[in-house]
Amino acid sequence: MLEVTYGSRIILVGKSQKDAKRLLEAFPDSFDVRYIEEINDDLWKYSDLLVFDFLNTEILQKCREGNVPYLFLLSDIEKVKKYNLKTFEYLIKGPGYLHYLSSVVFFMLEKQGLERRLKFEKEKYFNLVNSMGCGILVIRKRDHRIIFSNRVAQNILGYSEDELSRMVFDELTTNVKTIKKLNSGSIKCLETTLKTSLGDIRYVRCNTSEMVYGAEVVSQFTFMDITQEKRNREEIAFQWNFLDNAEEIAMALDKEGKIVYLNQFAAKSHGYELEEMLGTPERLYLKFTEKELEEQKNILRKNKRWEGDEWRIKRNGSLFITSTKRTLIETELGKLELVVAMDVTERRKLQEKLELHSLILKNVREVAFALDINGRLIYMNEAAERFFKVEFDSVYGLQAEDIKPKLLKNFITLVWKKKEITDNELLEVVDEKGTKILIEYSSQIVKNVQGEEIAVVFAIRTNEHLNKLLGELLRKSDLLYHMQQMLVAVDLEGRIIYANNQWLKHNGFTDLSEVHGKKLVPNFVKITLKERNLVKKEISSNGFWKGRLIHLFGGKKSYSVDTIIVRLKNEEGYFMADVIIIPLKRKEKEDSEGNYETGTAKEHG
Repeated sequence: MLEVTYGSRIILVGKSQKDAKRLLEAFPDSFDVRYIEEINDDLWKYSDLLVFDFLNTEILQKCREGNVPYLFLLSDIEKVKKYNLKTFEYLIKGPGYLHYLSSVVFFMLEKQGLERRLKFEKEKYFNLVNSMGCGILVIRKRDHRIIFSNRVAQNILGYSEDELSRMVFDELTTNVKTIKKLNSGSIKCLETTLKTSLGDIRYVRCNTSEMVYGAEVVSQFTFMDITQEKRNREEIAFQWNFLDNAEEIAMALDKEGKIVYLNQFAAKSHGYELEEMLGTPERLYLKFTEKELEEQKNILRKNKRWEGDEWRIKRNGSLFITSTKRTLIETELGKLELVVAMDVTERRKLQEKLELHSLILKNVREVAFALDINGRLIYMNEAAERFFKVEFDSVYGLQAEDIKPKLLKNFITLVWKKKEITDNELLEVVDEKGTKILIEYSSQIVKNVQGEEIAVVFAIRTNEHLNKLLGELLRKSDLLYHMQQMLVAVDLEGRIIYANNQWLKHNGFTDLSEVHGKKLVPNFVKITLKERNLVKKEISSNGFWKGRLIHLFGGKKSYSVDTIIVRLKNEEGYFMADVIIIPLKRKEKEDSEGNYETGTAKEHG
């Protein structure tokens, strides 16, 4: 008892010092007793028991909402009725009440300590029961009523604890033998079936033990879900018969890694007769380092599955690559490792070539994409994604009629009619907004080692023709270069293809070649994605946009400047460029700090 209450912190709460001394003297030294008159929120945090020498509704509500034991000292029994107080919530200040006050407090603390221990033991027990890998049902023997279920049982069967508590065990199984065995005595390692809340069947391996609970005899039904294991066992016989005639490598290994089964194709692929490989370690036919083999085994032990590429050794010492799946299963013969593999040597060689080509094409500015022999899109480099404004993953494997972006759809439709164009050819294509675009492209048919056509690769030059057409126009209007307004032109991908003298000067350049091909955004203009989409939408509809944009002059400070963007087309209606014009009200002057004053420009913070 002393262990429960010794050093317990008791707070006496009163309204005056008049009774403080008498209250403090009523408790022995084994308690840590303090008297206060000021009440704050910490009062309920740092005490083991609260004793109040007064009562009001607010204090009573706080005490009942908290977890700390409390006691009200009352001089009037009427307050008990008024506040609907319960036993151990109050003590009447009767004759000599101070003599037994400490005993009452002692008992309350002892009761609290016992409740805490019981709660701890209960939580510890339930945590243990729920952390077990097995489902547990406690069943009343006389009527098979389920009186307890752990969390694992609830998860396997798909019922809540409350739902199971209203059921009898007979509702969970249609196996009459299991019910009879439950009545007759204990069950040892029995395989049976249980029904879930969804109506499907789970195969389980179960054991029972009987005990007395109160005045009742109960049976603890402990079970493990072996549904997958059972299905694996049932399927293996069929798989082995089926795999004997399959064009894939199929083997089964015992716990020591020796081959206990292989099909004819597995033996043939390695260059042996079936009987020569049977009973030998599979390790003899694998080109693995010890480290790689150990990593594979660790993954297999942990996940029961492993997938990946393996190098295998033929009888003549040559190597071939297989895409392999390994699975651990339980059978009547014990644990087996199933191995299913497919020879992918030729495919891997082709894939390596494609990956090499992809690495090369990914980093070139030229737009490149490929269609397979049936016209399905099978490759795009990043330049192609930007040019057609599409993500490759969203159109992979699609034919022209199933592709939504019109520029890509229309282009593929047109070029598929002429599969191979070795010389560059100009092709007119219409985009989503009806803009006619002149595209210069070439294509080439790709064949495999057997000479079979497997793909068509297309390459697009995106702005050579635009430069030619734009250059022709500019030669006719040399005024653009010397005009006071700053002017810069970009192609469909936002790359600079022209800039006049004013724009070059204010950005610190002397010649167009210094900026040709650079992105206008974000190198020279700052704009959010949302703003950019609004600008594009208006240009597509009206052919121009007018507003303010933030420009970075000379790579220094940013300025918000009046800006006009015009979509430039030639006489035939072909898109040539988007021209960005900064109309100045007066000639710009550079101030002493190197900042630009345009009359319309404001420094952007």
